[in-house]
Amino acid sequence: ELNPNMTSRSLLPKLLILAALLPVVGFVAWRLLNTSFMLYDDEGYMLIGLANFAKGHPLYDEVFTQYGPAPFIYHWLASMSLGVPVDHALGRLLTWTHWLTAALSSGLLAWRLSGRFWTAPFTIILSFGYLWQITSEPSHPGGFIAALISTACLLAVHTWTISRRRTALAVLGGAGAVLFFTKINIGVLWLAASIVFWSFASDHILARKSRWALALAYIAMPFVLMRPLLNIEWVLNLALVFAISAALIIVILHLALRDDRPPASACLSPWPIILTGLAVAAGMIGLTLARGTSTAGLLEGVLIAPLRHAVNFNFGFNWLPHAFVIGAGCIILSIAWLVFPLRRSALDWLIVFGRLTALCVLAWHAQLWLSIYGVGRVIAYCLPLTLLFILPLSKPTTGKRLGLPIATLLAFAQVLHTYPVAGSQMGWGTFLLLPIWVTGLADAADWLRSRVWRFSPAAVAITALSISAYQFHMLYREAVSRWKDYLPLLLPGSNELHMTASAHALISVLTTNSKVHADMLFSRPGMFSFNLWTGIPTPTMRNATHWFWLLSEKERSEIAISMSSAPQAAVIVSKSLDQFVEKNLGLKMQGGLNDIIARDYPVLFNLNQFEFRLRSTKPAVPFNLYECYLEKESSTPSRQPLMVEINLAFDDAVEKIHLLHCNQETDAPLVLSAANSTLATVTPITSGGKSIGPEVAVSWPLRLTGLTRLRLWPTQGVQDTLSRDGMFLYDTKGRLITSATRAQPEPAPLAHD
Repeated sequence: ELNPNMTSRSLLPKLLILAALLPVVGFVAWRLLNTSFMLYDDEGYMLIGLANFAKGHPLYDEVFTQYGPAPFIYHWLASMSLGVPVDHALGRLLTWTHWLTAALSSGLLAWRLSGRFWTAPFTIILSFGYLWQITSEPSHPGGFIAALISTACLLAVHTWTISRRRTALAVLGGAGAVLFFTKINIGVLWLAASIVFWSFASDHILARKSRWALALAYIAMPFVLMRPLLNIEWVLNLALVFAISAALIIVILHLALRDDRPPASACLSPWPIILTGLAVAAGMIGLTLARGTSTAGLLEGVLIAPLRHAVNFNFGFNWLPHAFVIGAGCIILSIAWLVFPLRRSALDWLIVFGRLTALCVLAWHAQLWLSIYGVGRVIAYCLPLTLLFILPLSKPTTGKRLGLPIATLLAFAQVLHTYPVAGSQMGWGTFLLLPIWVTGLADAADWLRSRVWRFSPAAVAITALSISAYQFHMLYREAVSRWKDYLPLLLPGSNELHMTASAHALISVLTTNSKVHADMLFSRPGMFSFNLWTGIPTPTMRNATHWFWLLSEKERSEIAISMSSAPQAAVIVSKSLDQFVEKNLGLKMQGGLNDIIARDYPVLFNLNQFEFRLRSTKPAVPFNLYECYLEKESSTPSRQPLMVEINLAFDDAVEKIHLLHCNQETDAPLVLSAANSTLATVTPITSGGKSIGPEVAVSWPLRLTGLTRLRLWPTQGVQDTLSRDGMFLYDTKGRLITSATRAQPEPAPLAHD
């Protein structure tokens, strides 16, 4: 057991086991994180705002964001401390730290609550796999929030358990202030849970008079928070299930806290929460104002603007029919436990059976747990299932759970993080319930030991650890496989980022053409990683993902005016994301700035549902898009009938070129090199494709400088060459220089020049 009297000698081996586990988890986390990139690019949206704030631009008045100042201050301080810029590398390093911190804190919390060491590694792996969606959202405040709430909950539970209760309340207040200035709704949920816990844990006169009113406010939170969208079925279901479950949880925890209140002479006031929260809030407000933000801008950004978000953009999750059946069973069981205290010994069997069944279901769905479907299922079950796992069993063998009420109230409130957007928020909002469920599972195992089988705890522990070992094996295998098969991006700030061949080629084409042709770069939706990778500025600092509804008409007009003043302004448009927005939000890309883009920015090329639009005062041709030309009769006998042509823009020596099937990455590449007697010519060109020098036959390695047109005559079969759609160029040391993709599916006839 973990208890305050545990000796360092007995504790040290267990800590060493966790210390050995953490680097292995970190290895897998790093490789999974750096082999993921989502083209909707919330990462770039966050990073460009964080970078501009770190450079000294005022938040809200100049730098657009939907979030509070806390993550901006945090990244700024991290950037200064490490002496590095705010870019993809720093953002992913911090995200990696957040992921590990959340998993480790969850494991330690389970150990602290249950007193059983096996719950720590089990919960670490369980939480780590459950939070996989962090890989899709690097630099998003959700990762920062996950690390903060898990760490603060662990500290609060630990300090409360060892009777440093004012310290515990101070931790709650300080964390609540940081959360409030990260996402206002998360801060409100945390502080509401903290105040409710204080009111039931203290005998202070104010606590006694207000506890049930505060409990009612806690229960009613979803109806206030979700009021604008209660007419939507998934929102109303979430509010109702939360309210019913919360009411029962508060009554159950009230019975537990009734025996754990300090004596009247040591009544706990709420001042530690209030004063610490105010002090932390004052510090963040002061830093934000000191860096140029106006008071009006701060009020608008933190308090007013977030209220509009839910109405403008929301999507939910599916409530599975049997989730209501399971929920009803847990609620009925909880009511029976409260109403029939003399029957609790009999109800213990149902409680233990339910917890062990949940473990079996986890084992059956161990692989599903690591997908979006796992998170989607948990969100539908987690509220009523929490009741099942916190119901006290008769004569528990591991002593009182002094920290369980505080952990439960905090974790339960965070489930509402899933509103209004139930995406990655489903994982961030529910993972803190895992230590509570694992604690309930450990209690069930201990209960069985004294009534059924003395080896029950060992059997449950072995089963749980086997499930986590299997899940971790799958994650490890995925991480190693991705790292081996994916290609390094090698763009500024992204040297560690690896991508699939198709994504690599797409990004290389778009970034290369941006650098060659554009002096200002915009995108729809806002995909600002392209600006960070190329160093090309955005029109203004009002950089939003869905700028077509997040920004005002005045702000969109300022973007249009800024773009019109640039000689070579470019726009990258994702047609697939346009279609997603139209389908889910009902917004068509028409009117105002959208019409200007369609009218004044002609398409230079289309590629994989992306358009590269350019308003240019001079001719322009695509780069990194290769074409195949077929000669019916070769004009040069030594040449093959198929010619590959591509415009390139770099200074390096090319040792070899691989042609791949981008969507069949395990296929062997078709290699163009000296070893294959591939003929090559090089012509210097302008960005408009005009030759500014003679076409020269060159030998391998091909030394290319500036803008060039490269022509290749592969010696391999025509059909084999034509079946490939990706080109990857390597230098003399075997390092990838750049990648390209094929412009057209069928070979064009070659016109001799």
